[in-house]
Amino acid sequence: MKSVKKRKGEIISISIPKDMAAECKRMAKSKGESVSSLFREMYDTYKKQKAFEEFEGVSENLSRKYSIHLTEEEIERICFEDR
Repeated sequence: MKSVKKRKGEIISISIPKDMAAECKRMAKSKGESVSSLFREMYDTYKKQKAFEEFEGVSENLSRKYSIHLTEEEIERICFEDR
């Protein structure tokens, strides 16, 4: 009896312009990756960017609410001073 290997991911279908699809294929090929791998990387990058933007919004709101005005260097110093 032959065993069937289960797929780890889920196949989805998206529609993009032909020129964008061609560019995605070129990008993936130049990196030696599959188009699926390229889209996973783009998705991860998008999620990180959105999380960063959300963090920036929260920190700006807290800064205004509590009148805290620190430079980026001061924040880094505070975050890493005990390490």
